[in-house]
Amino acid sequence: MKSVWRDIWKMASANNSEKNFGKHPTQKPESVVKRAIIASTNVNDLVFDPFCGSGTTGVACKKLNRKFVGIDNNIKYLNIAKKRLAAVTNNI
Repeated sequence: MKSVWRDIWKMASANNSEKNFGKHPTQKPESVVKRAIIASTNVNDLVFDPFCGSGTTGVACKKLNRKFVGIDNNIKYLNIAKKRLAAVTNNI
């Protein structure tokens, strides 16, 4: 049986400005994460990311007025996430 895709998201990979505070090997583009958050949450909802890495989900949540809890076992990436979150000053 042939699988048919109904929707395809065409977005660029994470750009350099998303990696200003450091790089993560599997960093997701903020645009992809934002789309998923908008599709699955409401303003002021809480989003939990158990593998937050460099914090893209947290950055998107902060910009979209969602609450965020993230954990990771790598202090290097958590420090990148903290810096990225601190740099978000305006909401979209």
